[in-house]
Amino acid sequence: DIPPGNYILEVFPPAGSSFLPPNPISLSLAAGSDISQDLQFFKGTKTIRGQVIRKDGTLITDAIVSAFRKDTGNYVDIPVNAEGKYTLLVSGGLWNVSIRPASPSATWSWSEPSPEVNFALTDTIEERVVDFVVAVTNARVIGKVVKPDGTFPVAGKVFVNLSDEKGGNFGGPLLADGQFSVAVAAGTYRVFINSEDSQFGSPATALVTVAEGKTSDIGTITLVLRTEKIIGRVVDDKGTGIPGVNINAYQPQGGDFAYAITDAEGKFELKLSAGTYEVTAFPDPNSNYYNPRPPQSVTVSIGQVLTLNFTLGFADATLSGTIVDKQGNLLSDIYGFVALEKETQEFFGPGLGGPIERGVFRFKAPAGTHRLVVHFAPGTRFSPPAPQNV
Repeated sequence: DIPPGNYILEVFPPAGSSFLPPNPISLSLAAGSDISQDLQFFKGTKTIRGQVIRKDGTLITDAIVSAFRKDTGNYVDIPVNAEGKYTLLVSGGLWNVSIRPASPSATWSWSEPSPEVNFALTDTIEERVVDFVVAVTNARVIGKVVKPDGTFPVAGKVFVNLSDEKGGNFGGPLLADGQFSVAVAAGTYRVFINSEDSQFGSPATALVTVAEGKTSDIGTITLVLRTEKIIGRVVDDKGTGIPGVNINAYQPQGGDFAYAITDAEGKFELKLSAGTYEVTAFPDPNSNYYNPRPPQSVTVSIGQVLTLNFTLGFADATLSGTIVDKQGNLLSDIYGFVALEKETQEFFGPGLGGPIERGVFRFKAPAGTHRLVVHFAPGTRFSPPAPQNV
């Protein structure tokens, strides 16, 4: 039994499986009511594969490779095999691919920004190769994380991330007793604590510096109970609520993160800690809506419930095209992304555009004159054309 209210229903496949979860569903539960909701896992038609090695070419066999799709929250991971190779099955969309050690005793770590892989939002079969060359770790940061009442968080639900000024990241999950031990390269890091439980957030933490061959113990970190909220509604230009819109809030200075999905009336509630956040609304890429606003910077004070609303635009046109060479021949080996900007060179909200697949692109857009910017995938043999008005 659960109390009445608005909920987000999510289901996750078994770890290491090749299934993908369905998108989260918003539910409103009234007192005394019963709701029956069927959920179905599905097989991805897109493949991300690759290999993990050290800089000297030796194989990494104790890595877990994961992919995260930010606009839907879908997540999948799998361990590498004895040859350091992996294969992930995913859906269409933009995915961030990352790796982490399978155990705290690993002597390597990945500290680069996560590569992005973009697939068409269709059921066509596609494949991308993402290889990782990892760094040898020569230092370690240890500590403990507890909840505000002093008890330990559920193992595997809280993750420790150490970030340096170059954007490199090291991290790993907590153990059952709240302890963590993260292998890093010698340097200076800021510590972020990420909790899957929306009740708790990361406190502000000081920088930690660790020398080569040394271990730095940063002591006990107490999670912050999130009493602050951002509430609001996402509507169209007629004031009608839009369900199923992802709302993300990210704290650039503190590393805290919260997300929600709008309910049947377009309403959302984000539980977070006090601080300054970048808040963005991500409509379903298959819908006819787009967000015309860049991320909104808001500051939430202690104990505050802040209201922030979004009005989405209607994408009432379709933009399509091809990438060709000087002779007009289709470049079928070209992949990338086409983005739209306003004529004023201000950006639309996040994600307005579409992928380039085998030299072809097609996506929904608002009617009007826009500035089209082409981005090619890394390693493409051609340079992208100059921006143009369409």
